[in-house]
Amino acid sequence: MTVIAPGHFHASLIQKDLLPGVSDTVRVFAPAGVELDSYLETVKSFGQRAEHPVQWVEDVYSGPDYLEKLPAARPGDFVVLAGNNRLKTRYILEAVRKGYNVLADKPMAISGDDYAVLEEAYASAGAKGLVIMELMTERFELLNRIAAALSADKAFFGEWKSVRMSSTHHFYKEVAGNPLRRPAWFYDISQQGEGIADVSTHLIDQVFNAVSPGVPVASGDVVLTGASHWPTVMTGDMFRASTGEQPFPGFLSRYVEGDKLSVLSNGKIVFSVKGVPCEVEVLWNYQAPPGTGDTSWCLFEGSCATISIVQDASTGFVRRMILAAKEEAVRDALGRLKGEFPFLETERIDDGHFQILFPQEKFVGHEECFNLVARTFLTYLDGKPMPAEETINALSKYKLTIGATKLASGK
Repeated sequence: MTVIAPGHFHASLIQKDLLPGVSDTVRVFAPAGVELDSYLETVKSFGQRAEHPVQWVEDVYSGPDYLEKLPAARPGDFVVLAGNNRLKTRYILEAVRKGYNVLADKPMAISGDDYAVLEEAYASAGAKGLVIMELMTERFELLNRIAAALSADKAFFGEWKSVRMSSTHHFYKEVAGNPLRRPAWFYDISQQGEGIADVSTHLIDQVFNAVSPGVPVASGDVVLTGASHWPTVMTGDMFRASTGEQPFPGFLSRYVEGDKLSVLSNGKIVFSVKGVPCEVEVLWNYQAPPGTGDTSWCLFEGSCATISIVQDASTGFVRRMILAAKEEAVRDALGRLKGEFPFLETERIDDGHFQILFPQEKFVGHEECFNLVARTFLTYLDGKPMPAEETINALSKYKLTIGATKLASGK
């Protein structure tokens, strides 16, 4: 495994646990600085925890020519990419050119120029028999998997009527038990991307997989009908607490007025997938109130049933799934899911509404999902055919997010 310029904490989460068949020696090519130091410290902390410590050997090259120093790949080599999004697409292409498979954090493209490079990278990877896979962790979250299975059950769900999803995040938070230090460029939309070019990728991925399970979503299947964006405003003190830097670097000056930094991190995209109306919304606040956390909700509306997942104050900030359907239909649908989810139960809330219940040990947290994505990726390197939708859906998704960003900007 090789890591290039790990500027985002997602790079270290791949190493929270060991990976089958992967050497414990990791080659790292990166510029020297706080981002590299933070990555190395986080990986080191995984070996110092009380339960299930893991030890990695980090073979590091740090210097301004780190990308040029990346050697040609050996058979089965892969790179992990999680960092500055303005540079990431070029890293993907360069890694493929040198023979590497690629496991990349989202977003893989934030501009039209990036999209053209990403298309070239996928074409080159296909010609060389290499794999490019995106870190779509939300696919592995239990309730998302259940929702996808239930919505694919026509006898229960009926025909699609609409999809709506919203996700709220926070700039200042803890990861792996420690305060998250974000790089200053994270607040520059030309480097990180707007909210609708970044976190929306997870929501759109879920929409594609639910509305068209196992069947690729081509760009012609997606129609963009609306997009909007608006800023989150941060003070200099907030910026300093989040980044550890004095406000504000020169590259952020165009977003600064007085002591206030405006970040276009919030947005909404309205579109359709194969005729199904869809809407996704991403929101960013600075910090969650004490005792709270990130929030989200989604609503899958079918002609026979509705599936909703909510995580907010009403659920104690724990994800909960509610089904709106006839009791007999719910019972029969869960019976058909017993092969994949034998542990599911339901609790009647009122006439026509039922909560899905499952043992807590079956729940997989967000940080643990990174290892699950990596393990799936490794099966493709071992010879399992990668589904066609991995590539086709990714390109369709980025055409949508980049188009939405332009539409919201009035371009």
